Amino acid sequence: MKNNYENIESLIKNKTITLTKYPKILAAVLILCIIIYYTLFHVKNLNPIEELNFNFFQNRSYKLESFKVDEEKMLNANSKQIFFLETHLEQNRTLSNPRQVCSVEAAARTNPDMEVYLFLATNKSDVVLNHNDFLDVLLSYPNIHIRYINTSEYTNGTKLQNFFEIHDLSKSPHRIEHTSDILRILTLNKYGGLYMDLDVLSIFPIRMIDKINFVCLERSTHFSNAIIKLDKIEGKKFSDVYLEKVMKDYNPDLWAANGPDMVTPAFLSFCNGTELPLEKTGQCDTLTAWANQKCFPIMFGSFSKFYEDNFKDEVMKKFHETGSFFIHIWNKMLAFGNKSYKLYKNSTAAYMEVAKVFCPKTIEKTEIFRRK
Repeated sequence: MKNNYENIESLIKNKTITLTKYPKILAAVLILCIIIYYTLFHVKNLNPIEELNFNFFQNRSYKLESFKVDEEKMLNANSKQIFFLETHLEQNRTLSNPRQVCSVEAAARTNPDMEVYLFLATNKSDVVLNHNDFLDVLLSYPNIHIRYINTSEYTNGTKLQNFFEIHDLSKSPHRIEHTSDILRILTLNKYGGLYMDLDVLSIFPIRMIDKINFVCLERSTHFSNAIIKLDKIEGKKFSDVYLEKVMKDYNPDLWAANGPDMVTPAFLSFCNGTELPLEKTGQCDTLTAWANQKCFPIMFGSFSKFYEDNFKDEVMKKFHETGSFFIHIWNKMLAFGNKSYKLYKNSTAAYMEVAKVFCPKTIEKTEIFRRK
């Protein structure tokens, strides 16, 4: 035993002597150790852009292009395009919600003849995302384009050119929602097309309703802004009315004031003489008010049925009976309550059955669809 200890001690001494013979190598090793230590334990103090660029040990990064690279194409698309909008970019620079990724993939698969844009709103002019499997899923589709929109740049030359300077949305307790509410209508006003929230699945080709400008009734007396289709000619008449009302009646304090609660008075103003409630699909001028089951076959009060195996048959039957072009899965409702809606790949819940068909690549990259 003593000899073993002596051998180990001798080995350590020899290694030490060897290293001291090469001071430059020793210095280089020490510097590398300091760099690794600083990167792993101090990089959190950097701002998000610096963190993404510097933290090369953990993440690859993907630099986004501005919406301007596609502007000419969007202006000349004859409104045959689909838009999604993400306004949480300043908080999260990773596409990490599989349900949102599924919605974008579903739109691209269902509508291969249309361009699909995922706009990420920011006040910066240089945007980098973490590069992960979900980003790769979206980039694998040639008709999906992920772009950032700088709000001041995006509103330049529009009705809202001075709006974001007059109204500092960053001071609103609902700044994320209000930014999204306003920019979605501005997008349709500028380019024309279909807007969908990131918790909406497109399950039929939009070309089947190509000529229709529509808003969706959530209830017989109230419209939603989760799904809106407006072209930039006839549909622009309604989006103009909406934006005028936003500029006049902007309310920073109420969550739905500039979105869902703004669609209803805008519709009544545009469709002068129309009265609510509307129990079925109606039309004024070139704008259609779709009955709620056309857009929302399962309402928010029953949202949990999407995620529970024993309701699959009931939910799937509802989809077929209503002939809806869309499935709204009510992501916001998942944020409430304590129940965990955790879905595994082998789940037979209605959501998973639909997702396997319309967003198979997202499913392939996801082990669990969590509640949040």
